[in-house]
Amino acid sequence: MNEAQWDFGMNWRHWVEKAGIDYFIIAATDAPTSARLAEQGDPCFERIDEESQKLGLEWGQEGWRRMTWNKVFLLDALIDWGFNLVISDLDVAWFKDPMPLFTQHPHADLLFSHDGTSSWNEPGDAGLEAAGSPHSNYNTGVYLIRNNAATQEWAHAFAKSFSKCTSHEQPCAYELMRIGATLGSPHPSTTPGEQARITSIWDNKLWMGILPASIAMNAHTLFLQRLHEVKGVEPYVVHMTWTYNGIPGKRSRLRDLGLWVDPPEYYSAGDFVTVNLTLPEIVLTPAPPASYNSWNENEDMISFHLDWIHAQLQQAYAGMALAVSAGRTFVLPKFVCYCEKIWYSVVRCRTAEAQNMTLPVPCPQDYLFVPGNYADEPQQFGTALDLRESFFLDNERTPAAVKESVLTIQPSAELDCTDCVKEAEGGAAGGGPLLLVPPMLTDAQLLPLLQQYRKYRVWRLSFAGVGTTQRAYAGFAKAEEAEAFNRRIEHITTNFCCRREEESPRYHKQEENSVQLSMMRDFRFLGGATSAEALRSGSGMVKAATLLLAAVLAAAPPPAHAALSKLWGAAGELWDARGPLPDFSFAGYMQGNSPLPTPPVTRSVLDFRKPRASDTDMFLAALAWAHRQPVTAGSIVLAIPPGTFTIEKQLRIRRPRLVLRGAGREKTALYIPKSLTDVLGPNKKDGNGFYVNTGGFINLQGESEEGKPVATVLGRPRKGETRLRVDNTKGIQPGQLYDVWFKDIKGKFNNLMFNNLAVAPDTYAGSTRAKYTARVLAVKGEIVVLERRLPYNIDPEAVVARIHRRPDTVHESGVEGFTVKFPWSPYGGHHCEVGYNAFEFRLAYDCWARDVGTVNADNALVMFGVTSVTVSGLLIQVTKTRANRIPNKWGETTDADGHWGVQHGHSFDILVENLDSRCRLMHDAGTDAASKWGVFMNSRMRDGSLDMHRGLAGPTLYTSIDVGVGSRALKSGGPGRSGPNALAGTTWWGITSAKPITPPQSNDGAGACSFGSSINLVGVNLDQAQARKLCKNWWYERSVGGPANLYEAQLARRRAGLM
Repeated sequence: MNEAQWDFGMNWRHWVEKAGIDYFIIAATDAPTSARLAEQGDPCFERIDEESQKLGLEWGQEGWRRMTWNKVFLLDALIDWGFNLVISDLDVAWFKDPMPLFTQHPHADLLFSHDGTSSWNEPGDAGLEAAGSPHSNYNTGVYLIRNNAATQEWAHAFAKSFSKCTSHEQPCAYELMRIGATLGSPHPSTTPGEQARITSIWDNKLWMGILPASIAMNAHTLFLQRLHEVKGVEPYVVHMTWTYNGIPGKRSRLRDLGLWVDPPEYYSAGDFVTVNLTLPEIVLTPAPPASYNSWNENEDMISFHLDWIHAQLQQAYAGMALAVSAGRTFVLPKFVCYCEKIWYSVVRCRTAEAQNMTLPVPCPQDYLFVPGNYADEPQQFGTALDLRESFFLDNERTPAAVKESVLTIQPSAELDCTDCVKEAEGGAAGGGPLLLVPPMLTDAQLLPLLQQYRKYRVWRLSFAGVGTTQRAYAGFAKAEEAEAFNRRIEHITTNFCCRREEESPRYHKQEENSVQLSMMRDFRFLGGATSAEALRSGSGMVKAATLLLAAVLAAAPPPAHAALSKLWGAAGELWDARGPLPDFSFAGYMQGNSPLPTPPVTRSVLDFRKPRASDTDMFLAALAWAHRQPVTAGSIVLAIPPGTFTIEKQLRIRRPRLVLRGAGREKTALYIPKSLTDVLGPNKKDGNGFYVNTGGFINLQGESEEGKPVATVLGRPRKGETRLRVDNTKGIQPGQLYDVWFKDIKGKFNNLMFNNLAVAPDTYAGSTRAKYTARVLAVKGEIVVLERRLPYNIDPEAVVARIHRRPDTVHESGVEGFTVKFPWSPYGGHHCEVGYNAFEFRLAYDCWARDVGTVNADNALVMFGVTSVTVSGLLIQVTKTRANRIPNKWGETTDADGHWGVQHGHSFDILVENLDSRCRLMHDAGTDAASKWGVFMNSRMRDGSLDMHRGLAGPTLYTSIDVGVGSRALKSGGPGRSGPNALAGTTWWGITSAKPITPPQSNDGAGACSFGSSINLVGVNLDQAQARKLCKNWWYERSVGGPANLYEAQLARRRAGLM
């Protein structure tokens, strides 16, 4: 706990004490917090971490990552004391003492809270999660650890993994737990039901169980689902995950639940305004429309929800305006949501796990608003708002003197005056007096009529007496007050998220996957003479503003003296779209806008097994069947069960939306006893017949890299612009993605890609070796507006830039959950690979390889002519070293175990994450000729090589990578005739190593400009003697604060609309 988290710490302590937990202790991570805790007698001790503040404490910065690890370091310090421990974040409210869980589950060493939104437990079952396993998503914000020798060893190993794992502590816990060949074995317990619910982890040294989301709850399962009531169990705790908008969002959700304890004056001071959501435009009833919960069309449900929520927000807008004019606090009404919010996409308006949840649900504040924006910077954002949560008038802390003093104010068309009121007989339906007032009055007209009713602590505005919300109240008489209020209202609303990207084109909603909510969709107050007219504002502009959810509470911003990169700053405020650092945020599947999909299994390959047929025959039959199915049938997933299958021919994917899915790379293996040379003969694409960087036994391949051209770019648009003038817009549709191809003229554009500081080989003059993919936002005459900024200046004397449709080729296909194993053999040597090649992707887009592995491969995964591909979780191993002293065809010996780990050539927007290379390869990760905008991140290697392979390769981003020893981290290959290794903008950011790294080197030695004219090295520990001799055009910052992972920081900033 630190000074910035003080209010959360005190709230946490309140619920701990209320639950009767008297064995708590608080760790203070700064001196002021320690002093305050000691002063008020709280049990505490110090774990001061001043270094984190120097490294930046915003989400994603290195200091923030270290903060998440403080719990682990505390565990490391405490575990040897011999106590059983309950670890708890501060954004938590405890309902029951968790200590009995140790007794109830005596065989479990670790009990983790579930991180999902569902439970497979039957009603009344308060035991461990029935569907729990080491592969479950569990949360390190709340967990229990039984003290014994094994857990002590694990805790110390967890703390030691900090130096190796570049992420925050939760993914690193996953990685540590999931070590072991027989991971997930059931416990040999005789306790009924425990065998399957307590499973082995950490190489069978520990036993773990998962606390279901019905008893260890999160903000989703408690607030939306009331899952504990559905399951008929008592919860122990709730953790504020599944919330939005950072710390203010967590605080607001706790208030929505009545679990945030404010000072007494918060509940008693001042007077209030709220509204009745009577919705005259759409009659609101307690129940959803008939059979709404059985609807299956996602778009129908989303559209219905957006209509209803905007109608409710419009009424709250009128109520807020009245509160501001009257000098009262506004109490948010109980908004109703017919669709929930999820940062990737909803399925039937729910998370994929919560399909049984009944809609509608109460809307939390953070679904609709940005709570941190209610009152910040009034000069810039207008009138500060004083708001209370919708639970406020139900909260036991709110005095009866407030709750029982309610006047319902109802603008009524039956009054034909502008200066009279009428107290209705019988009072309001919910109790208390009902006051009828004339409709469409400004504040200057209405407030004098209400003067005698100021004694009522709560004014409740009702819309039941008018035909539309707009007719109820006319807002501000003064235009400047209306303008200031509207600026604030625009500032506080958040976005709805998200439609499914694959569904959007059917409904022409490609630009509305994320929808900015508006409280002024139907009208806004103008003030002055036009105050009663109201300006119709339309549906509002769509903003792709998906916010990233912080896993732990962030602390104060980084101190002013923190060293930040001048290319980026703390959060991108120094980034220049025309500067030396490119925008890499569009890398990956669906340009990083959607998570990798998990479509349901269609059939198992075992369905195609015939008597006496081989495994190869079975797989080929399954693939043949899949390729015969119509593309319109949707995704086809062929499941491969656990086990080892022998494959002796290529397995080819040639259609969209076809997935090969094993049970996990540790459980499913394809054993391939032959090389590609054995199966296909010498490689016809290689003059020497070898499979140097082409070919793979798992071969995903399309037909074309280039789609039909539709327009040529005119004029001289500059780098960083998004508006292009074109010669023809007839074939360009807003909302669609298009490829912009750049064809060089006489080598001039090729030189431009080196910032005109190097000369490209004449070989490439007149060729097309660059493209970028961008979504069209709008077409205005001959102007096309793109989402993505232009990466280069366009000079008609240097380049022809043409806009193409995307090719008709393989897309949205993938391989996942298995390992390709080859028999051990000595590595044949550099460029003498016989073809023990595992995976190859060619001429495709929006595809993926996930949770896959290779053993004894020449090349693990190679790509050519692909776009927007994600490779996630590739493990590369050998059974023993393949390095040898046997001379190859060229008379060379080799000290490597293989050629390429992951390589892509002529490819664009490739994302490679969580690569784990446990052997020594010629090139562990590399960008080959003409590939651009690729990202390698969050990876680790034994002694890795991050290669730029010439041929106009780059720009590429390598970020948050542990290269291991570091003896050859920035050493690159490629023939000298292909020019410099890296194009301008190629960036290494946050590269760690055991020893100082030699600078990038080419023919002329380390640090020479011949490697590349303008590259960036940020957070790379170069050998300092050599660093002083770097090419003068290179950007080098040895140690800086800011984000550890530049791609994630750029993506977050783009999603917030700031790139």
